[in-house]
Amino acid sequence: MKKIAVIISILLAPYVSYSYPNGTLMYVTDMSPACASCHSAAKAEYMPELPADLAKNETPEFKHYGLVRMPSMPSPYLELTEDQKDRIVKEAKAVDSNSSVTLSAPTRVKKGEEIKVTVKARGGDGPVVCLMLVDRPGRSSPTDG
Repeated sequence: MKKIAVIISILLAPYVSYSYPNGTLMYVTDMSPACASCHSAAKAEYMPELPADLAKNETPEFKHYGLVRMPSMPSPYLELTEDQKDRIVKEAKAVDSNSSVTLSAPTRVKKGEEIKVTVKARGGDGPVVCLMLVDRPGRSSPTDG
C-alpha cells in the first residue's frame, strides 16, 4: 500500500507544483492577484512593493508590446511579419492611451465610518472591464506595509 501511495505521489507531483500560474514568491496577498501574471500595470510606480527592475517588466512596454515584438518563445506572435506586429502594438497603444480609471473618495474618514467611493472606467478592449480596488498600492501584495 505504501508503494502505491509513493507512486501516486511521484506521478502527481508535477501537476501539484504547477498549480499556481507563476508560483507564489511575489504574490503575498489576501486577494487573488492571478490577473497580474498576464495583465500589465500602467506605471512601474503602481508597484512600490516590487524591486524597480521587476516593476518595470510589469508595464505594457515590456509585458504586452515586448511580448508581441519578442523574436522567440513564449511569444505567440512569432509567425507574424514585422508590419503585422507593429500594427498590433499600434492598436494596443491606442486602446491603452484611451483607457482610464478615475476614483473619487473622501481623503479622510473616521474608523468604522461608511464612505461612498465612485469609480469610473473608460476604454478597454472588450465588453467587460474588471477592476480590483485595494486600500494601498501593491499589485502583488496589497496588504503589505
